[in-house]
Amino acid sequence: LAASSGAGPSKREKAEKMGRSAITELFAFVDASVDLAQGLRQPPEWFDLLDAVQDGATQGKNGSEGVHVVCDAVPTDLALFGPRAQVVLLIANLIRNAVQAATRADVEIAIGCERAPTNLQPGDVTDADDDCDLTEVWLLNVDDNGPGVPVERRARVFSEGQSYRPGGRGQGLAFVRQVVERDLLGSVSCVASPLGGARFEVRLPASSVRRGSIGADHTEPST
Repeated sequence: LAASSGAGPSKREKAEKMGRSAITELFAFVDASVDLAQGLRQPPEWFDLLDAVQDGATQGKNGSEGVHVVCDAVPTDLALFGPRAQVVLLIANLIRNAVQAATRADVEIAIGCERAPTNLQPGDVTDADDDCDLTEVWLLNVDDNGPGVPVERRARVFSEGQSYRPGGRGQGLAFVRQVVERDLLGSVSCVASPLGGARFEVRLPASSVRRGSIGADHTEPST
């Protein structure tokens, strides 16, 4: 028995190795997708937000076992104005970030979107156009139950080249910030999550989000 037990890796070791291999392939796939998306910018359009979030979640968790993504808190009637392909990759990168940071077998991720007030009041001096309402924003939140991000690192995680995993390129979250700021005219931050891990909070201008089905009445928002 002793000889046979040392003859080769156990089933558990084989499973763990396969799991690590699948995650490595997933990271490589998303990194390649980021490279492609950076070179091919899609023109903005109105698209169904929940549909894009679900596509991003599918891409982000593909090949990773024990990853559970819940999108129930994203309203079913929201349309977002922006480049859909980049938004899908944005969600995929946030999912990937949660997977790579996980220290447990079961990874719980919750995605939600809600309207929230800002600290600005009508008439406050801003560099935005007069028609752009900055008194409210839409918050697109991605929460996970991982170890979280230390306070002192939260601002730096979005900088290109900043990675906290061996062999990481530090492009995923930098890409997220680029899409949010350049293509969606919003902002992104990292805070503590009610699930115990990290929350990535994307703040979207109220003018870029509409309720109702996508149709001819959806015109380009004022910026």
